[in-house]
Amino acid sequence: MHPSSSYPGVVCLFSFLAMVALPLNLQAQSFSDPVGFNKITALGESDTYYSAPFHRQTKAIGTVESVSGCTIVVEGIPSWATSEFVYSQGTQPNTYYISFTSGSRAGMYYTITANTEASGNNTATITIDLNGDVIDDPEGVQPGNTFKVIPYWTLSTLFPGQQGITTSTSIGGVGSCTCIFFPDLTSPGVNIASSAMFFYYDGTSFNGPGWRKIGGGFGVKFDDQVVIPDCYVIIRQEAAPTVSLVSSGNVPLGKKAFTLATLQSNLAQDIAIALDIPIPLSLWDSQLFQSGALKPSTTINGIDGDRLLYYDNSFAIKNRSSSKTFYYYTGSLYGGPGWRQTAGGFTAIKNNEVVFYPGSGFVIRKAAENVPTTKLWKITPPYNVSE
Repeated sequence: MHPSSSYPGVVCLFSFLAMVALPLNLQAQSFSDPVGFNKITALGESDTYYSAPFHRQTKAIGTVESVSGCTIVVEGIPSWATSEFVYSQGTQPNTYYISFTSGSRAGMYYTITANTEASGNNTATITIDLNGDVIDDPEGVQPGNTFKVIPYWTLSTLFPGQQGITTSTSIGGVGSCTCIFFPDLTSPGVNIASSAMFFYYDGTSFNGPGWRKIGGGFGVKFDDQVVIPDCYVIIRQEAAPTVSLVSSGNVPLGKKAFTLATLQSNLAQDIAIALDIPIPLSLWDSQLFQSGALKPSTTINGIDGDRLLYYDNSFAIKNRSSSKTFYYYTGSLYGGPGWRQTAGGFTAIKNNEVVFYPGSGFVIRKAAENVPTTKLWKITPPYNVSE
């Protein structure tokens, strides 16, 4: 198990949740969810798998009146303005997403691409990027389903004032600095290289200080680069010291749903993922197997099922490999069904091992399939209350 000292902020979060347990529902109705913070240590000369277990302040809540394609007609007369939820470089720095809080898509989120206000005989609408999903059929989003509108984290909001970031005096990001690697979420296969690397330039040339992307142009700033809620980033302290990273925000309420998909026939798939749930969870409490999202193994060595790769941030190393691998065995031998660890002993059942820590990241390696499939990992957090 990961040393608890690496997650000192969790204890404070537990206390806060206990104190606010009674008024949670009232706060959610007024867009003010309970808040908390989490503290992570990013070791010097090392890679740290890092994520945000909280979300930013809810901007709006609403109820679905109808759905057509990717456009949602909203009940009532919400107070937002047309295009208020649409990113505009230099004038509107936030990219927003809609997170459904009831119905078949509860816990899922979609990026907002357009919105209109209620004016005259025109109803308010929100248009979203479905990313291949279909929500206007009988099994999709229904009238009466509820949702929240929330801004994504960005590099500038996740690391406010460059908190915990060693900035670079070089426009090329060389030398002592903090580098932020984004996982590749679209390429098929396993052991996939990162898709992008960012650093903070603090010089005055090339349009001045701001977040830069390797290969993105010296004068182009990426302060508004989106960090999605269900994925980690890798923080590399390149010739940089050990720092503490404190994330704070609103506690996600309600059910959570995470998409796990293979992308190519007959090819195993690595899925970089993080849980925006601010409490530690064991393998069993994660509901990964019970949800049907994880293909179990019928063999005791786990070779025919999906695997969970765990990354331990407690020791310094770059290009970090997984420290433990877990799989779920459904057979009757060696003590019967349950979670197992590769090289952890066939009879050692790991159901109660805590591996999902707030602010961390991990990889689910989906086994190869004849036809690419998509599974939903659904979780009801233990602290969940109705919204």
